[in-house]
Amino acid sequence: MVSRFTSTAACAIHVTRSYQSTASVVCQRNQIIHLLYAAPRLPLELRFQPRRIAFHAQVRTEAKLGGGRIEAALADLRVADANGLLDILWLDRCALFDKVRDRPEFIAIRKSTASTRMTSGSI
Repeated sequence: MVSRFTSTAACAIHVTRSYQSTASVVCQRNQIIHLLYAAPRLPLELRFQPRRIAFHAQVRTEAKLGGGRIEAALADLRVADANGLLDILWLDRCALFDKVRDRPEFIAIRKSTASTRMTSGSI
C-alpha cells in the first residue's frame, strides 16, 4: 500500500508498509515541513544556480506574455538575461514575443543574449 502526502513545501512521503499508522505518517510529514521552514532563509540568488533562475524566468515570461502582462514579462526577461540566458532561438521564434519585438528593452536583451551565447561557446 502506498500513501502519498504532499504539502506546499513540495515534499512527499511514500509509505510502503501497510502496518504503519496514518498518524505516524502525518507526524513525519509535519516534522519534515518544520525542518524545511526552520532552515535559515537564503537570498534567492544563493539558493539556485543561475541557469535555473534563468529557466524559471523564461517560463514566467511566457506565462505573463500569454496573459497580456507585457511589463511584468519584460521584467522576468531581464531576470533571465541577468542570469545568463542563452536561448536566442527562443527569443527569435517564440510567437509570444511578436508583441514586444520592436521595443528597445527586448532589442537590448536579445543583443545581450546573443553576445552571452557567443562568449560562452554555445552555438
